Amino acid sequence: MRHTPITRLLPLFLAALLAFTGCGNDSNGSSSDADLSTIHREVKALYGEAYYPSLAIDNDTLSRKYGLTREKMDEVIAEEAALSEHPDTFIAIKAKEGEADALEEELTAYRDKAVREYPDSPKAQAAQVVRAGDYLFYLALGPEPAEGASPTAALESAREEIAKGVDAVTARIKR
Repeated sequence: MRHTPITRLLPLFLAALLAFTGCGNDSNGSSSDADLSTIHREVKALYGEAYYPSLAIDNDTLSRKYGLTREKMDEVIAEEAALSEHPDTFIAIKAKEGEADALEEELTAYRDKAVREYPDSPKAQAAQVVRAGDYLFYLALGPEPAEGASPTAALESAREEIAKGVDAVTARIKR
């Protein structure tokens, strides 16, 4: 078999093409194939027994209680604590194209509402809205502060615990 310059270079070209195929991402830095259920499982595993949201939030509750418009979402996973006096909540959303800004405003408005509804809860005070492209998250998670902790220490503890969830979410989205 005779090797022409083309037959010698073709394997190199194909190898280079394969190497560069996986290097691209979309313009906002988030993965286009992030899987909300994987993120949800990882966050639950991160907190273990201190993951208190156990009730799925239905579309009516998303709208009525949380002020979120389901029609603006491609996908959503949302859970809240079984006891209403606990602010523990996990919401993960993949927004429809062009709807992420509006959903971010809605989640932020709910965070502000939760701060007013749970004025003595460090978790509500430390809750975070996280956005990466068309993916949005609301995190009010983690163990309760130590018994007898000062309000300042309890708030700092809640911030640290929620930051763990934020880090897990952003790490998965950027993969």
